[in-house]
Amino acid sequence: MFRFDIIESEKEIVENQLIDLVTKKMRCFQRSEDQKGSIYILVRERESLKGGACLVRRNLKNIQEDVRELVMTHPLQNYVWECSTVCLELPQEQSVKETSELRYSYHSFYRGLYEGFVEFGKMKGVGFLIMKLSPEVYDATKEFGLWPYVVELKPDNSLDGLFHGVLPLTGSQYRAYRESWEVA
Repeated sequence: MFRFDIIESEKEIVENQLIDLVTKKMRCFQRSEDQKGSIYILVRERESLKGGACLVRRNLKNIQEDVRELVMTHPLQNYVWECSTVCLELPQEQSVKETSELRYSYHSFYRGLYEGFVEFGKMKGVGFLIMKLSPEVYDATKEFGLWPYVVELKPDNSLDGLFHGVLPLTGSQYRAYRESWEVA
């Protein structure tokens, strides 16, 4: 089973060499000015690190215009939290026999990561995340995680060729998501 850790401080990131390996991999997708103040949700299985996600506080003016117009924020708050990096370390070779076990791992990873986002939302008083993902990662979040995006801007319709969306961390969509997993 996976364990999820929310890492906020630069000190925690620097002190843990295992965590540093994944955060370095994630940072290669980030602009250098985004690194300070980033929050990492790291995924471990036993003692090995399997992946994670990076959350960055963004000014609303830096969000895709189509998504920005749909995001309702507090009048005095001019920022949102964005996730543009999700990383999952996959085994190099898989046999046919391992396929169902691998699918179970994918389901567990994406479901647990979403719950990690929800925990982050509770810590920070955040009701949603802006997601900005590659088409492959977006597809995995839908297929394996069943993530309930409220708004979706597909890569074909975005200026940068990435998926943009709003992922609820509270409310009826989140409750429906939880219920669908409990039934499955």
